[in-house]
Amino acid sequence: MNQMQDVLKWFNNMDSPVPSWYLKNFHFQYIDGLPCRTSEPFDFSFLNEYGRVFKVFDNQDSGCICYGVSDGEHKYFIKFAGVKTMRHHQHYIPDAVDRLKASVPK
Repeated sequence: MNQMQDVLKWFNNMDSPVPSWYLKNFHFQYIDGLPCRTSEPFDFSFLNEYGRVFKVFDNQDSGCICYGVSDGEHKYFIKFAGVKTMRHHQHYIPDAVDRLKASVPK
């Protein structure tokens, strides 16, 4: 019985696909029904301004998270810096923001 209780606790009563002990500082949240992995909760509701998210690229080595978003007529690729990603230990957030800003043509 104790083992079953431990397993339920590890998986947040089966609400989480990842056991709590598997990765520390790892957070799952859903955007338009798609999982997005970060190191902390973040409000991604700003993406709704562009449409519905159909793809999440959350394992990038740039320190950014990217999204495929569709408004029904157009599809957009949105690259976002400013949240602790799964690889945040490799990147300092201000550096990721600076790299993203530098990538925009002037």
